[in-house]
Amino acid sequence: MCRRIRLRCTSCGKEYQIHEVASDLDEETEKILEKYTAIVYD
Repeated sequence: MCRRIRLRCTSCGKEYQIHEVASDLDEETEKILEKYTAIVYD
């Protein structure tokens, strides 16, 4: 199911897989994602 997890840009609506934007995540978003232990960044 992890392959279905997407992050959506609130400005343009484009969806990204987490590994595509992992290096660009802000601290607030990283804190939210820490709750989900199944997410693999790379």
